[in-house]
Amino acid sequence: MNMRKNVIDIYNSIINNEDILRLLIYTPIDLKNPDDPLDPNKPNILDMNAEEKFDLIDKHVLKTPKTSELTVENRICRLCMYPAKRRSGNSSYAMADQDIVFDIYVHYDIDHADLRMAWICDYINNFVYNSRITGIGSIRFFDGNAIFNAPKGYSGYSLIYRFGSVK
Repeated sequence: MNMRKNVIDIYNSIINNEDILRLLIYTPIDLKNPDDPLDPNKPNILDMNAEEKFDLIDKHVLKTPKTSELTVENRICRLCMYPAKRRSGNSSYAMADQDIVFDIYVHYDIDHADLRMAWICDYINNFVYNSRITGIGSIRFFDGNAIFNAPKGYSGYSLIYRFGSVK
């Protein structure tokens, strides 16, 4: 089964996307007049020294649905990505359809300031949908929905994509 490889491929693609990282990491300083996280004058995250870059990435992009550090006081954005349902495709043991989930969590203040949740979802969809990051064929959008049990002080949205995978 290539589930582990598929998740690693997608994770590596996400953490090497400067725009997605900026949307997750650069939160507004002034919530009433939010600045643009994509402003080219902000430091390029991918150009940071390795330790600083991976400290930021490890806080904002996870390969597991971990939300315990998301508190009202800890005002951040987080992307959790992990494998979900896997089903046999075409009645063949060797082929399967694999779902991958992207759970996006955004502190209420940040989302209220610049609709960051929708902004991140749009970027994830534009980056992942119909791409050939991993697996067989292109990645297809499967489902999306609000996360109603998000941590206190956070909005959550879940995007699910499906792709072909070899067992």
